[in-house]
Amino acid sequence: MPKKPLPEDFQLCSQTMAALSRMAQAVASATQLQPALDAIVEETANLFKAHSAAISLFNSSRTTGSIIVSHQSSYWGNNNVAGQTFSIPKDLTFDKLIHAGKSVIVSNVQGYPLLPASQKAIVVQNVCTELLIPLKTRAQVIGTISISTDDPQRTFSPAEIQLGEIIAGQIAGTIELFRSLEQERRQRQVADSLREVATILSSRLDLPRLLSEIFNQLARVIDHNGGGIFLKHGDDLVLIYGLGAAAEAHVGERILLSSQNPTARAFNSRQLLMINDGSNEPYWLQWPEDDRLQSWIGAPLLVDQRAIGILTIDNFTAGAYNQDDAHIMQIFAKQAALAIHNARLFEAVQQSEERYRVISEVISEIAYVLRVDDQEVFSREWVTEESAAQLTGFTFEEIDAQGGWSAIVYDEDLPQLLRHNERLKAGRSSSVAYRIITKDGHQRWLQEIDRPVWDDKRQRVAFIYGGCQDITERRRLEAHLLQSQKMEAIGQLAGGIAHHFNNMFTTMTGYLALAIDELSVEHSVVSDLERVQQTTRRAAALTQQLLAFSRNNHEQRTVSINLNELIGETKGLLEQLIEPSIDLKTRLASDLWWTRIDVSQFKQALINLALNARDAMPQGGVLELQTTNVGLTGSEAKRLGSLNPGDYVRLTIIDNGVGMSRAIQDHLFEPFFTTKEVGQGAGLGLYTALGIVKYHGGHIEVDSEPDQGTTIIIYLPRSPTH
Repeated sequence: MPKKPLPEDFQLCSQTMAALSRMAQAVASATQLQPALDAIVEETANLFKAHSAAISLFNSSRTTGSIIVSHQSSYWGNNNVAGQTFSIPKDLTFDKLIHAGKSVIVSNVQGYPLLPASQKAIVVQNVCTELLIPLKTRAQVIGTISISTDDPQRTFSPAEIQLGEIIAGQIAGTIELFRSLEQERRQRQVADSLREVATILSSRLDLPRLLSEIFNQLARVIDHNGGGIFLKHGDDLVLIYGLGAAAEAHVGERILLSSQNPTARAFNSRQLLMINDGSNEPYWLQWPEDDRLQSWIGAPLLVDQRAIGILTIDNFTAGAYNQDDAHIMQIFAKQAALAIHNARLFEAVQQSEERYRVISEVISEIAYVLRVDDQEVFSREWVTEESAAQLTGFTFEEIDAQGGWSAIVYDEDLPQLLRHNERLKAGRSSSVAYRIITKDGHQRWLQEIDRPVWDDKRQRVAFIYGGCQDITERRRLEAHLLQSQKMEAIGQLAGGIAHHFNNMFTTMTGYLALAIDELSVEHSVVSDLERVQQTTRRAAALTQQLLAFSRNNHEQRTVSINLNELIGETKGLLEQLIEPSIDLKTRLASDLWWTRIDVSQFKQALINLALNARDAMPQGGVLELQTTNVGLTGSEAKRLGSLNPGDYVRLTIIDNGVGMSRAIQDHLFEPFFTTKEVGQGAGLGLYTALGIVKYHGGHIEVDSEPDQGTTIIIYLPRSPTH
C-alpha cells in the first residue's frame, strides 16, 4: 500500500511545535531579555507568515508605549520603528485591549492614529490589518505583541488568535522572569553598595572622602546625569558636593530656603520629592537653559527628625525614576546624614568619648569592646551580656568553657569568620555574616560589624569596637521570596507552553491512530508508527504534570472529604507500586477533620510522594502514612511562611531511606531536578506534588538528613463545612 502524505494540519502542528520549541530554547539560553524577545518576535512573524511583528511595553500609567522589539520583512527598508514611543489612543479598541485584556484586530490600520514613523511605513508598504494581543501579568496588561499583514484578504482565525495569545503569555512570562532576575541583581548590588558604605562609615571620618564614596556607590545603582548634597547654613542651602562636571562647577552656590526651588521645598517638608516630568515643574520653566533636566529626586538628610541638608540626583530623561529609586535614595540619604552627623561629632568631641560614639553607631543585639594584646589575641573588655545570653542561650562562662565564641559558630562558616578577624588585626573595618548554634540547638544567622582602633602610636590595633545583629528572619524571608519568585516564573512559563503542547499531542495521537487503522498490521510502517504513538503519549503525560501549576484558573472540582478515606482507597494501589521489601504502614487519627480537595489531583500527589519514598529505599524499609489534626498559632504559621493561623489536617509521610543533604533539599521541588540517573525519572513528581498542595491552599515541609530517612509533612486547611 503506498504511503499517504501527512495531513496539512499535522504539518502545521509540527511547524508550530518546532517554532514554540525554538522560542523556549531562546529564552532558556538567553542571559539578557532583548535577545530572547528578538528571537520570539522573529519566530512569530515567520510562524504567522506576517508582514511584521513587534513588541510594545506601556508605561506605569498606560498613557504611552514604547516599541522595544520589531521584526519585518526585508522590503520594509529603513522603516524600523524599534525604540519609538507613542501615545496610547483613548478609544474602544485600546480600552478592550488594556482594561479587558482581550485581543483585538485593527482592520483599517492606515486610518488608525499611530506614531508617525510607523504610520509612514504602514502607508508606504500598504499594511492592511494588524492583530494586537495583550501581554498580561498577574497585575495588569503591560504591553502588546502586534502581528501585521499587507494582504487585504488575510484574516486571523480564532486558532491563530489563540496561538498568538499563547505566545503573548510566553513573552509576558519571559519579561516577568527577567525583571525578577534584574530586580534580584539590583537588590544584591544595592546590598553590596550599602555594605561598602557601612564599611566606609566605620573606617573614616574625612567628610569629603565619605561623601565621594557614598555618591560613587549611589551611582552604581541609580542612573543619573548629575546630583549633589546641600547642607543648611543659616537661611540657605549650600551645595557642598556635586556629582558630575556641571554640578561640581556650582559647588558653594546657595539656594534660599524661602524659594520655590524643588530642593528647598523638599528640605522644608522633610519629605522625599520626586519629579518625573520637568516640563511641568513651574520653578524650572524660568530657566530655559536647563531644559534637559527632566527627572529629579530630592531626599532630605534627617538627624533625629531634624533636616540638616538634602541629597539630590537628576536625569535628562523624563520618567527615569520610580518608587524603587526613591526608596534607595532614602536609604542613601540616611547614610549621608549619618556620615555628616558623625563627622561633625568627631570635630566636637574628645578622643575619650569615641568608644561610646562608635558603639552607638552599631545597631545590634550584642555590642562589645574587645582588647587586642601584643600577640593579637582578642579578649572581652566590655559586652552587653544580657542581650548576648538572650540571643545565644549561653552565658559567657558557658561559651568560654567550650573554647570561646568560635565553638558555637557553624564549622562551614568558621573560615570566613577567621578571615574577618585577620582583616581587623590588619586595621581594616570589616563585616561578616555567619551562623551559630544556640543552646537549644537552633540555628541563627548573625551579622557582625567591627571597627579596629589603633593604639596611641598607631603601631598596632589595640581595641575592636563592634556588635552582632540577629538577621535570621531577614535571611529566611529573602530565601522564601526568591524561591517563590523563581518557582512562580518557571511555573507560568512551563504551564503556558504545556497548555499548547497538550493540544498538539492530542492532534498527533489522533492522526497516528487513524494512520495505524488505515494500514494493515503487516505493513512495515506500523511498528514505527506505534513507537511514535507511545513516545507521544509519554510526552503528553509529562505535559499533564506541567499543567498542575496552572490549574488555579480552571473550574474548581474540589469536595469535602476525610483524608483517611482517600488513604484507605489508595493504599492498595500504593502497595502494588512499591517494592515487596517495603512495609507500608498507616497511623490515622480517628477524629480527623475533613478537608476540601480535588480527589484525583491529590491522589496523584500522594502517589508521587510515595514513589519518591520508594526510590529512597532500594534495599527495602518502612513507609508510614500518618494523619492528625493541628491548630497553627500566628508564630507557627509565620514559621511555615505561606499559611494563615487556623485549623489544618496534617498528613505525614515517613520513610527510613537514604535521606538527603540540605543542598538537595534546597532544589527538591524545582521542575526537572532529579538525583536519579538519566532515564530513571523526569524530575517532575515532587514539583507536581507541590503545585497540587499549593493549589489546595496547603504547604509542604521537608525534614531529612543523609542516612536518616525523610519526613514529608503536608498541611491542608480544614473544611469549613464539616
